[in-house]
Amino acid sequence: MINALRKKNIGYRDLFRLVKEKFNQNISFDTFNRHVKYLMKTDKIKKDQKYAPFYLTEKCKRQLNLKALNLVRPVQTLNESSLSTQLAASKQVNVYILILLFKSGSTYEFEKIEKLEYFLSIFGLSVKSFSFSSASDALHKSKNEVYRLEGVFRSEDNRFSVNKRRYVSSPHRIRNSISFVCNIKGVKYPVTGYRSDPFRKIGITQDEILDSLTLLSNEGILQNPTVYSGDSIYLFDDLHLHDLLFDLSAFCYGQARSTLDKIWNLRRPVPEEKQWLQRIEGESAIMESLERAREHRRKANLTYNKKKELMRKIIEKTSADIKDTEDQLKEEYQDTLSDPRYDFIIQEMMKFIFPNWLRKIRTKVLQNQYLTR
Repeated sequence: MINALRKKNIGYRDLFRLVKEKFNQNISFDTFNRHVKYLMKTDKIKKDQKYAPFYLTEKCKRQLNLKALNLVRPVQTLNESSLSTQLAASKQVNVYILILLFKSGSTYEFEKIEKLEYFLSIFGLSVKSFSFSSASDALHKSKNEVYRLEGVFRSEDNRFSVNKRRYVSSPHRIRNSISFVCNIKGVKYPVTGYRSDPFRKIGITQDEILDSLTLLSNEGILQNPTVYSGDSIYLFDDLHLHDLLFDLSAFCYGQARSTLDKIWNLRRPVPEEKQWLQRIEGESAIMESLERAREHRRKANLTYNKKKELMRKIIEKTSADIKDTEDQLKEEYQDTLSDPRYDFIIQEMMKFIFPNWLRKIRTKVLQNQYLTR
């Protein structure tokens, strides 16, 4: 039915006739009707009036474009997809989510202003058109380097920012040397460095990453790439979406990840917690976290009541963090959250950032159930 509706809107009887002729000659009206109800219930097809033709929803179109629907393997029931179908779809969606979480910003550093100017000129910009934001006498430290921030310059649309640093001490720089660190709200390909670890550990290939970047560009989430020194730089088309994803990433690798470690320090993990961690950090990260948690539980040797009290504090704090984060997101990004262009990817991101195991924490607060094992 979805394949048939990809080309045009079709009425009930015509759709049944088309499905029967081209896709399944043995389908009955009852079976066809059950599938229609399922597709409408899951917001994949709609019709405006009783006798109006069916059409694909924007959510379904986006899922098709992002290859997040598996149309080859049939569902086992009308309520739940087969495991293989779920895995195929979740693997594809996971690539997009990891890209947007890990690569929602890119950084380039230049030791000369001329090189910075050349880089900006590729995007039709000049540092002379940037606004001066701030300067500070305070000392900053990064990667064993100590520097003063002599100024922050931002493009008019806030898509580019440049930090001018004067180094006080550095293992590989001359004292008082200067560099210009350009931060971009965009995605750099190939994926390299520390933030590429999840892609490598989970087994995502470069072809899958590039394919996902192309699809995200086609969907209007990322702009068409600009090439610089062998890199393809995909700028975010909507900076409000970038900022929303950045805040979601901060929660994921802040409160959510920290909460998981604290819970495992008090009790053994449950399967859905391990599945969530594997999805973002790979199997090796799970083994390392499990070993650290086991060692912590062994050394702490806490009584049941003490564990229960600590768990209560963790759960109550996390529950409050979830509510505060959700309220903040709704207040700051109301327009972006309600934008139909981003409906599918934001829904998937929310399920990722606030997984079931994390949401169950709020229920446990209400039911006064803090320690189950």
